[in-house]
Amino acid sequence: MGKVLTMPVPDPTTLSKMDAGLCDFYKRWRSDGDYLRCNSCKRAHLASYAGEKFVHSSACPAKETSEDYPWQVLIELLRPLFECKGHADE
Repeated sequence: MGKVLTMPVPDPTTLSKMDAGLCDFYKRWRSDGDYLRCNSCKRAHLASYAGEKFVHSSACPAKETSEDYPWQVLIELLRPLFECKGHADE
């Protein structure tokens, strides 16, 4: 395994909200390599198509309630990891 990178550490409240958001997100989606896959219809959305609306199967029960742009939602959920101030070793 490579070198461990030192990352900024968000405050505990921010981390808790991020964790809760990720848990909620993964009720609807699964990460499958470079895809996010709908848990209901199993259709996949390739990361390189993150800017395109996800299309569920016509019979998918989640098509009206899940995110249209799941990669963008996932990026937004992870944003606190990249925007916080301070470093773990400071």
